[in-house]
Amino acid sequence: MSVCFTRKVVQNLLQKTEMTEEEQRQVVAKYLEEAEEMKERYNDMQKHSQAVLAAKLAARRRIKEEMRKEAAMKKELKEMSKKQVSYSGTDSLLFHFITTCFINI
Repeated sequence: MSVCFTRKVVQNLLQKTEMTEEEQRQVVAKYLEEAEEMKERYNDMQKHSQAVLAAKLAARRRIKEEMRKEAAMKKELKEMSKKQVSYSGTDSLLFHFITTCFINI
């Protein structure tokens, strides 16, 4: 709603009262001032909400990236473990046991 339209509506309402023209002007001015302050607060809250949302989305992207890296490392360790088991010897079995235990934690 435009300021001019709002001003006219408020003035029309005030004309039905017993206020002087000066009192009416003061009421209109005060009303418009408060409306502007309210609009500024709303804009500030909206900017804050957008910033919070952007921060949450960035954090979610970082977490997903970390989870993807962790999954890739686990997969690589499993593959290394399987290759090591294919070699003979007690040491390779021990290595396989240790790595699978840590991977599944």
